[in-house]
Amino acid sequence: MLHLIFQLPLDAVILERTGAGDALVLMGHAVTGAVRQGALAQKLALSAKSRSVSVLADDIAIRGISLDRLVDGITVIDYSGLVAAVVAHDRVQTWS
Repeated sequence: MLHLIFQLPLDAVILERTGAGDALVLMGHAVTGAVRQGALAQKLALSAKSRSVSVLADDIAIRGISLDRLVDGITVIDYSGLVAAVVAHDRVQTWS
């Protein structure tokens, strides 16, 4: 399942409702939760070990978040990567 996460603050409950093999894409203001100093940094790093966790490149750029500030294991995708993720998953859950 693909989880598109717009919700801020990023909630641990959302991470707990995802499963191994799922893909998570943080979008909009939710990308601010992907920084190493974030409240859920450890949970995101753990999630990234069994799930694909990504942020949109444009969203981190707009917010001035550099790549070195992201939680380890999080990948950066562009809009074509987002489209590829949507096509690759038969179910999409939006969290906003």
